[in-house]
Amino acid sequence: MYLPDIYDKFRQQYTSISEKYDQLGVACREAGPLDPKVQDLVKLGIAIGANSQGAVRSSARKALASGATAEEIIQT
Repeated sequence: MYLPDIYDKFRQQYTSISEKYDQLGVACREAGPLDPKVQDLVKLGIAIGANSQGAVRSSARKALASGATAEEIIQT
């Protein structure tokens, strides 16, 4: 999976922060009733609204991997 160089460098330089950030992501995903597919579609919508091309591509890949259909992604 592609990750921007600056993100990789940050994770290498600040490993303890990166680990805590990953833990926060897991806790957020587990905190509510939404299943992973819906969570990924919501994140895709946020990325589209923010006009973040990299996040849109990443979120679309993750939504597909979590079971979203092409039609669900297009509607999002």
